[in-house]
Amino acid sequence: MKIFDFDGLFEKFVKNYIKENNLTVGDDFDDLLVEIYEKFDSTSFSELDGKTPVEYFEDETADYGKLLLEYYKTGTEISDYFIDGAVKCAKEDDLIALIDPSLDEDIVITAIDILDKKGSKKAFNRYIDLLFDKKTDSCIVDKIVETLKYYADEVADEILSRLTAVSEPDSVFAEILSCCKIRREGIRSLLLSGLIAGDRIPEYCSYLVSYGDESAADTMKNFAETVDEYVSYKELSLAVEALGGAPLHERNFDEDLDYLAILKAQKPKKDDEDKN
Repeated sequence: MKIFDFDGLFEKFVKNYIKENNLTVGDDFDDLLVEIYEKFDSTSFSELDGKTPVEYFEDETADYGKLLLEYYKTGTEISDYFIDGAVKCAKEDDLIALIDPSLDEDIVITAIDILDKKGSKKAFNRYIDLLFDKKTDSCIVDKIVETLKYYADEVADEILSRLTAVSEPDSVFAEILSCCKIRREGIRSLLLSGLIAGDRIPEYCSYLVSYGDESAADTMKNFAETVDEYVSYKELSLAVEALGGAPLHERNFDEDLDYLAILKAQKPKKDDEDKN
């Protein structure tokens, strides 16, 4: 199989289809485009060795990993047909070979996306390796996190076993593990440690609420007594309440700049309500 500029082929097909059928492009072009796409899908092209666009990429002998590299190397647009074909026919190992931070981030992300659409779990340990590698590009990290969140319980034990050697809480792993449905003491400890570290209180509040372990509420309430910032205290109160605890008691934040700014922003609205 060779790489192919499907955008160019489709553009040529559209022009010929409109001309041959004496069609005009108007307000209903979106409906017309659906019709053209359907016709394009079922048309055989000499440029594709007599195959339709769908058939062209249903090649179980192709190395989709090498093909993907070639597309990026030449700057040729990757079509949905390629992605669909790779999801159906690509060998997992060919794609996993591209989960390499030395490659362009777009290549890695596309390979992860295809593996995810295939329902593949074979690369999970490789993903976790990259999360522990602080040199991994942030875009790749974000893609891996979004992927593993849906399989949190399946990767939790592997992540927790590796975290024993990590001295500081890491929000990357907290975000994944907060999606677990099975309770683990290690996750509870990780999320509370991240909260008590104090530099990402609202973020860790959301993780604790997502995890839903009600037993964390008392520790959160005790920690809240040491918090002097209004926004963090408010987030803690809401999180404790979401976990089934009583709202935190009211405190004076008259010298907190964020509190004063919020109060100022709300005041005109309150005055308008009084006038009505």
